[in-house]
Amino acid sequence: MANRTALQTFGRSGNPMFRRNAFQPDATFDETDSTQRMTLAGAVNKTGILLVLCLVSAGYVWNRFFQSSEPAAVNGLMMLGLLADS
Repeated sequence: MANRTALQTFGRSGNPMFRRNAFQPDATFDETDSTQRMTLAGAVNKTGILLVLCLVSAGYVWNRFFQSSEPAAVNGLMMLGLLADS
């Protein structure tokens, strides 16, 4: 997305991502921050890892729900999920 396209799409903004030189390859956002920028591959990898963790935990709870004779067997896991979500 070019700088002009972003400004036309989103309008003027106080967001530092949309300043004039933000879309140039050598743009820096914080000169005091010495960490590396996140790459597209890193974002895809992290998204995949979180998706797998979400599916595994949901699969475990659903399997336990359908295998038990008492649906209340997953109440503790449900409360843990509710607390972790907040």
